[in-house]
Amino acid sequence: MKMKSPTIPLCFFFLFSVSAPLFEAFNNGDGEFISEEKEEPHIKRSDFPPGFLFGVATSAYQVEGAYLEDAKSLSNWDVYCHSIGCGENSENGDIADDHYHLFMKDIEMVHSLGLKAYKFSISWARILPRGRFGEVNPAGIMFYNKIIDNLILKGIEPFVTLFHNDYPHELEEIYGSGSWLNPEMQKDFVHLAEICFKFFGDRVKYWITINEPNVFIELSYEFGLFPPSRCSKPFGNCNVVNSDVEPLIAMHNMLLAHGKVAKLYHETFKPKQGGLIGLVVHCYMYKPLTDSELDHEAAKRVFAFNVGWTLDPSIYGDYPEEMHKYLGSILPSFSLEEKKFMKNSIDFIGINHYSTIYAKDCINASCTPFANRAIRGFVDIVGERDGMLIGEPTGVEGIFVVPRGMEEIVNHMKIRYNNKPMFITENGYSSPNVHEERINEILSDVKRIEFHSKYLASLAKSIRSLHRHSSDLTHLAVHSIHCTFSPPFLDLAGPAKQLLTTVDSLSSQNRPENRSQSSSSQNRPENRSQSSSIEASVGRRPTQRNPLQSRFPSLTPLLAPATSIAEFQVSKILKGLDSRLPSVYWVGFIFCYLGNDFCKSLLWRVTYSYNYQFLVLDFETEIPRLMQRA
Repeated sequence: MKMKSPTIPLCFFFLFSVSAPLFEAFNNGDGEFISEEKEEPHIKRSDFPPGFLFGVATSAYQVEGAYLEDAKSLSNWDVYCHSIGCGENSENGDIADDHYHLFMKDIEMVHSLGLKAYKFSISWARILPRGRFGEVNPAGIMFYNKIIDNLILKGIEPFVTLFHNDYPHELEEIYGSGSWLNPEMQKDFVHLAEICFKFFGDRVKYWITINEPNVFIELSYEFGLFPPSRCSKPFGNCNVVNSDVEPLIAMHNMLLAHGKVAKLYHETFKPKQGGLIGLVVHCYMYKPLTDSELDHEAAKRVFAFNVGWTLDPSIYGDYPEEMHKYLGSILPSFSLEEKKFMKNSIDFIGINHYSTIYAKDCINASCTPFANRAIRGFVDIVGERDGMLIGEPTGVEGIFVVPRGMEEIVNHMKIRYNNKPMFITENGYSSPNVHEERINEILSDVKRIEFHSKYLASLAKSIRSLHRHSSDLTHLAVHSIHCTFSPPFLDLAGPAKQLLTTVDSLSSQNRPENRSQSSSSQNRPENRSQSSSIEASVGRRPTQRNPLQSRFPSLTPLLAPATSIAEFQVSKILKGLDSRLPSVYWVGFIFCYLGNDFCKSLLWRVTYSYNYQFLVLDFETEIPRLMQRA
């Protein structure tokens, strides 16, 4: 199966310390695929080292909401989702999970699950509304101080990401639509980092400069699916400049910005604060499509053009040899001084891993037009070999269930990067299209239990191997604890609506006819500033003129009243005990559901996203031991 592009899921839940019945792989009528372990991996907390941290992760735009509250300015994503719509119904992150108002409940939820780590990102536009051209926003600093303080109070380690794809829109007004194409963005990023280190560094011990720069650059400057939507044919139909060159320039500026921030932290802040700084990369595990030497080389090459593109400069001080060989002079170069501060600029590697994929050589074989290009390393990635899918499909194109890939990617990174400490910072499962005959399977969350049982078993196996070789992998966080707002290219609105329709036919409960009334207003403060907030209960923006309109008159249409977005709400907890596995309790199925009729039983409220998910939590019978707080 050929894929248009490596689509990366941004909204997932996770299964902690799980053990559950596993079922043989099946294909739902969509074709055969390779079935992996059929025997149940009996995973428990003790399979992981005592110091291993289980955690969850979010990103600012996907969860915070309050998009113009308390002096926050418009971000690049605010403008993007309002101008073209981030979904078939023009959904956006104006409210998202309303984490800005409900963060205390969210932190308590993380704490109640016995988790020890929480990875979140800073909204650049919330603390520096005008970047380095304006003042620090005290309300933004206060918000993140409250999050950090309350996490630490609950014994939860904060992992703070400085850049997770969003920045102040004013920087686009200053630098143009391709902000990261301008080297001046490096100065802005260093300024952001310095502010964060000063205000939060006394308590934050784990810093992530940039989340998945390889994915951000690919989707923003190559395929045009993220703002600023720059691409050229055959990658997309944006008709903007050159997708063969711009990604290289934008990534170069982003990596230099990372290197300068790391240098600042190591020289100025780390001696007193004692923290660590790292970079997070999305990692497929690439396998050769055939046993030919050409495809084996293609697998190495595509790894270099994706993972190595991000990490090699940050560890070895330069781009991979494969990139120099095939890109030549169009690949930007680091000066001797830059190589010096780029080398070993990270203390740890963050790995976001979901799937394994096949790599096909395009130098000596026919490939898709966008794959047979230097920017892609002359490699195509495919999910099918000899009529067999590499693994069970998920709800996201290009993502398959291949548990062995978790062990393989960790072991591969260990060798390539000389035992650099590693964190698994994202992993998760997206349900495929839901059919009525499969509703019981969905309600029981069978496939997600199976997914995480196998992936955790694979990870535990790798950790045992790593410890024998004195390597370090001590943390696992997944994106996300919420149903987060996700971008349109995931194309999960269909599955979500199918599930809603199916559940509706099986439920005796009546939902509100008007989705705009599904947002529970009692969950939000009564005394919001009307000059900078939306009317939360119906998802409207303020009708009076916003101060930002005078600065960005071209954006006035974006601040007009708009249709609200639908919200899913938690409806109930189903408790049970698997009699065949007496050492494990099924603590609950957290079911995101639509409608105010269920408000009385809410555990927390989440906002409509395309990925309609469940969260299943399993704990050993020694619950008091597992629930102990640091």
